[in-house]
Amino acid sequence: IYSEFHALIPGNWKYNRNFIGLIGLSTNKATLKKNCFSIGVGTTADCEELTYGMKDIPAFIEEEEYSTTKNNYISKIKFELAEIFHTDGSSKKYTTSWKETDRKLKYDESIGGQLKTESYFSKKMPNELLADKNKLLQCKSIYKYVQNHYTLNRDKKSIFKDVKIKKAYKEKFGSVSEINLTLISTLRSVGIDAKIMLLSTRDRGFPTKKHPVMTDFNYLVAHISIDNQTYLLDASDNYLSFDMLPFQALNSYGRVLDFEKGSYWFSTLPKVNTYERISAKFIMHEDGSLSGNVKEINNGYFSKYKRELIDEKNEDEYLIYLENKKENLEILSYSNEELENYENPLIENFNIEINTADSMGDNIYLNPFIEKYYKNPFQLEQRNYPVNFGFKMQEFYMVEISIPESFNIKKIPKNNIFKLPNNGGLFITKFRKEKNKITVFTKIQLNQTIYETKDYQSLKEFFNQIIKAQNSLVIIEKTS
Repeated sequence: IYSEFHALIPGNWKYNRNFIGLIGLSTNKATLKKNCFSIGVGTTADCEELTYGMKDIPAFIEEEEYSTTKNNYISKIKFELAEIFHTDGSSKKYTTSWKETDRKLKYDESIGGQLKTESYFSKKMPNELLADKNKLLQCKSIYKYVQNHYTLNRDKKSIFKDVKIKKAYKEKFGSVSEINLTLISTLRSVGIDAKIMLLSTRDRGFPTKKHPVMTDFNYLVAHISIDNQTYLLDASDNYLSFDMLPFQALNSYGRVLDFEKGSYWFSTLPKVNTYERISAKFIMHEDGSLSGNVKEINNGYFSKYKRELIDEKNEDEYLIYLENKKENLEILSYSNEELENYENPLIENFNIEINTADSMGDNIYLNPFIEKYYKNPFQLEQRNYPVNFGFKMQEFYMVEISIPESFNIKKIPKNNIFKLPNNGGLFITKFRKEKNKITVFTKIQLNQTIYETKDYQSLKEFFNQIIKAQNSLVIIEKTS
C-alpha cells in the first residue's frame, strides 16, 4: 500500500508537526509556492507546499496481547496550530511552552489551586501520622491512611475539571485526581517533597514530548522525593503497595509538575520486583496420579492480581476457579499468608491431588508441570509494533516427585537453556533423577518491559521453548 498526503499551509500560519509511528516516510518534501492565496482585495501571500509519502505499508494486526494502544504505533503526522501572524504585524499564539503551561497549572483551580489545602489536611490527619520523624515511614503511613480513607469514584474521569479535594475528603468518595491530590497536599504539609505527576494511560497513547498537549493526559499520581530517592504513588487503588502504579499507568513516562524549577519528564518504569515462585512435593501413586503440597509465593504485580481475584470471590469460589483451570485437579485444603499486608509477598499453601499422567502398557508418561503455558501468546509471522509487558518478571518452578519402589524412572527430558539477545531474558529447565525421586526446576526471566519488533522472532521462540519443555514427559516403568 502507498499513501500520500499533500498540504498547502499559508505562510503566516505556523504549525507544530509531530511524526508518530514505526514506519518511516519515503517522501518528505517542503517547497515554497508563490501567491497561493489572497488576503483581501489584490493582496496575495505565499504558502508552504508539503508532500508526505509512505510506501509498502503493512496491515496493523491487533490480535495479540502485550501492547499499548495502536495509536502509539500507526504512522501519522499530527498538525497543531502554534501561531498566526496577522497582516497588521500582530500575532496570536495557540501552542505555549512548558514554562507558560506550568504557570497556568500552578494557579489552575483544579490542579495547583488544590495544593493550597495543606493546613486543612494537616489538621485532619491522626496525630501519630504527623509526629513520625522518619520521613519514609511517615510517607508510607500517610499513603496507607489516604488509601483506606477513600472509595474511588470511577465515574469521575477528568483531571482538569471540577476537582474538589476538601469535599471529596469529607464524603470519603473521590476521583483518582482528588485522592492523589489529597495525598500530595498531606505529604507537603509534613515537609515531604511531593509533586503532581501527569500521565497518559496505556489505552490512550504516549504524551507528546515536543510541546504541551494537555489533552494527552488523563491520569494523575504523586511523585515523591525522600533522601534522594524517588517514589511514585497512587492511593486510588487499594491493592497497590507503596511505590507501585496501576498497570494502566505504565505507559513509559509522565510529566512531573515542579512549579518552582520547571516541569520535567519522568519514567514510569516499575521498581517493584514481580515474581512467582512455586515449590511442590508430591508422591506418585500406582495409577500415576500425584498428591502432595504446593507453596506459591507471588510478589509485585502478580500478587496484586492474586489479591484482587481472592477478594472478588469467596474462598470456595476461588478454589473452584483454580480447579476449573486444570483438568483432574482437586484441592483438599488451602491457606494463605500476608493477604492483607500488601508490602509483603502473598503466600498460598495447597494440599492437592492431580493426575497429569497417561499409561501405556507397563509405562507411565508423567508430565511434572502442574503450572504451565498452554499457548504461545505470540503467533504472528511478523509483528510490526513492540511487545510491551509493562513490567519485568520472573517465574520459578521447582517440584520433587517421589516414585513408588515398584517403579523405575526410565527416561527424563533433556535440560535446556535459552537466552534472549542482549540479555533480554532467560529460560532454564533442569530435570534430575535420583533412585526413586524426580526433581524439576525451571526459571523464566524477562529482563525488559519492552521488546522491539526486531526481537519478536526471538521472543516467539523463547515461549515456544517454554511450552515444549513444559509439555515434556517423564517415562516411568513398572518393575513388579
